[in-house]
Amino acid sequence: SMSAVGSVVPAPSAKLGFKTSGRLAELAVTQGQTVAKGDVLARLDATELVLQVAQAKAQSEGRR
Repeated sequence: SMSAVGSVVPAPSAKLGFKTSGRLAELAVTQGQTVAKGDVLARLDATELVLQVAQAKAQSEGRR
């Protein structure tokens, strides 16, 4: 028989960031969940971005 003393440490972690700022609309994973490369972890609320695109299109069409 054998006994040992040690510590349990978490798997490597990573700091995450979005290419743009915004309000979090969905958190697609839970703490401790295993994820793989390419998995969607979270989604930002795109309402403001969609509005900005619509306004830009309207301005562009108005200039024609």
